Amino acid sequence: MNHFQNFPSLNTNNLISPLQTEWLEAAGIHADVLRLDLLHPSISGNKWFKLKFLLEDVIKNKCTHIVTFGGVWSNHIHATAAACKLFGLSAKAFIRGEEMLKTATLSDAIENGMEIAYCSRAEYSEWKHREGKFGEQYFIPEGGLSRLGIEGASTMLNGVDREKYDCIFCAVGTGTSFAGLVNMALPHQQIIGINALKGGSFQLETLRPFLQNSNFEIWNDFHFGGFAKTNPVLFQFMNDWYDTTAIPTDIIYTAKMFYAVQENIRLHKIKRGTRILLIHSGGLQGNRSLDKETLQF
Repeated sequence: MNHFQNFPSLNTNNLISPLQTEWLEAAGIHADVLRLDLLHPSISGNKWFKLKFLLEDVIKNKCTHIVTFGGVWSNHIHATAAACKLFGLSAKAFIRGEEMLKTATLSDAIENGMEIAYCSRAEYSEWKHREGKFGEQYFIPEGGLSRLGIEGASTMLNGVDREKYDCIFCAVGTGTSFAGLVNMALPHQQIIGINALKGGSFQLETLRPFLQNSNFEIWNDFHFGGFAKTNPVLFQFMNDWYDTTAIPTDIIYTAKMFYAVQENIRLHKIKRGTRILLIHSGGLQGNRSLDKETLQF
């Protein structure tokens, strides 16, 4: 049986879209967007790549039950539940926080057959990096952060003409996708991560054992107050960005990444002639946490 026949191809060249705006033209910068948000309706964005090799390992080890970790609006939880349903695997997620909030994300996960268990933040911090086979159970760390998750993320640009880009931008949460991009980078390329978390590039402590290259930066000044924090400036940017580009963004990751890139270009901090690729990592389902009138898309 081909367990992956219902999943998207790893060739993402057909998801490249040119970004054409007046401010890019004025700056003399060529930009493309990799629209991974269009990859799959439920396992969207970078999630499929982070999960693929992990799911292959689940099958190889003849495990039948997946255990993973995330927050109440977690894209990882949303995607893992959908993937497990397609693979015929049972799944359980430990959710960070004792508040036991009910969200549309968790409702979708439950509908896809995932068991939800809430745990304290202390317990969550202790367990979230648990990885691999334990009996018939297979643990996938928060955000897929693992060797196999990073190897999967490194395939995000399969089929793409990578040679043409000087800089590749992505949002940084756990850093799994960022690490995968760093490892696949060509010698002339800079990988730039936009940190969605407050407090600096502390993720590097966890990521360094996995990183094979050093041509990267993490920008820490565009988190809008911290993880999942928002304000009217961000909402206005998201609406303006959609009006200009017809590209929807999410409040946690991609809006902050596109904002950071636009601001740095407008401040002439990215030099004329630079060719950039921006990774749209999906996550649009998280926008359901907002009041319906907040966004115009």
